[in-house]
Order: sequence, then C-alpha cells, then structure tokens
Amino acid sequence: MSSQQQCPHKKTASCTHCSKVKMLAYLHNDDSIVWFSFFKDDKRYGRLEMISGEMGSRLQKKHGENIKKMMFFDNHTPGKPIIGEN
Repeated sequence: MSSQQQCPHKKTASCTHCSKVKMLAYLHNDDSIVWFSFFKDDKRYGRLEMISGEMGSRLQKKHGENIKKMMFFDNHTPGKPIIGEN
C-alpha cells in the first residue's frame, strides 16, 4: 500500500495528522521547528522510540550545535503524551 493510500489527506512523505511522531525542537536563536515522522520510517521502525531517534539524528545532521532542546510526542494519542526529550 502506498503512502497516498494510507493518508486520507493525500500527503506522500509525512502528515500532521497521520504521522506517528511529532517532534518539536528549539534552536539557540529562539526559532522553533516542528517535524512529523516520515511514513517510510513509521513503517520501517514501528516503535515510537525508534522513529523519534531517527528524527533526532536527522535534525542534528541539519542543525548541529544550534539545537537547544528536542521533544517528541505520540501524534496519534489525544493530549499528545511526550515520548522523550533531549
């Protein structure tokens, strides 16, 4: 099944509603970043902790030492409980 068939919002890589993990990151210049997990990672890793680890690695590759804080949330549970933070 392709990503478009799984997402009723017709997103192909990630979706604010359908992705399993939401990441919120704060940078040292007071900017914030919100990312949602890729469908391919949701399928490949399955576990929220593994998906969030992959997302954190990508963010560190892109922003390096500029990251102040990262928080990961379960995007499918009401109230979005935190999975972890760094």
